[in-house]
Amino acid sequence: MLTRKLRLPFADPAVRLTAWVPDGVNKPAVLVLPGGGYRLCAPLEGAPIAKRFANYGYAAFLLEYSTLSTDPDAVRFPGPLRQVALALAHVRTHAAEFDIDPARVTLFGASAGAHLAASFGNRWQETGTFGDIAAPELLRPEALVLLYPAAEPDSLPETRMPEAIYGHPAPFSPMEVYNARVPLHVGPQTPPTVIFHSAPDPSVPMENSLRLFHALQSHGIPSELHVFGSGEHAYGLGTGTPAAAWPELAVRFLEELRKYPARFDRKWAAGQRGKRHGE
Repeated sequence: MLTRKLRLPFADPAVRLTAWVPDGVNKPAVLVLPGGGYRLCAPLEGAPIAKRFANYGYAAFLLEYSTLSTDPDAVRFPGPLRQVALALAHVRTHAAEFDIDPARVTLFGASAGAHLAASFGNRWQETGTFGDIAAPELLRPEALVLLYPAAEPDSLPETRMPEAIYGHPAPFSPMEVYNARVPLHVGPQTPPTVIFHSAPDPSVPMENSLRLFHALQSHGIPSELHVFGSGEHAYGLGTGTPAAAWPELAVRFLEELRKYPARFDRKWAAGQRGKRHGE
């Protein structure tokens, strides 16, 4: 497996993009965004997860984006969003070099990284924000994989996420709160999404994922939600817990999405029910 440190023109010199590229032709790819509350990039949610995707045959790219511990100015939105855009554009424009299918680039995020991934998934088409980086067709993720997403930062019991995103401490204006809440911005532009959460999560209440999933379903976005009855937060691969099933479930979702997209449609489901009951 090829491992490479990639050099990109990030304004924050601490931002890094690392690639794990397995053998194979026309591979799918995934860009991994660790969690850490925008205070840091949590190690458990970075390289181990990228390597697991690589073991499934994905070219995995780990983006260690700006956080409060690297550059408090660069972490202010849209700074990290632009870093995601730059990384995605690099992966796609170098698809031949990595032998990947440029149409199959998924965005993975955990916790705050999932907030970043989902925020980008709703905003990739904004030419005013990303137009100087790449055309929209280079920036749209094929899908989102979200692990215990902090989809509503203002609802979390203890966090500096809104402070990091907006560059100032509380109080936050109603518009700032609105802008940070991912479920409120789901629409036709949002890619298919699979979400994983543990019900007892004390740091990011499961309601974050429930509201996001409801928004996805309301807009007809192909999506899945997996809730584990036991568990906590920030467990990465979830080794030794029921959540250890999530990487395989994520890959299954992505393959199902590619091979059988109609199965995510309500009309298809109704037709199958009719066939089974002779209607």
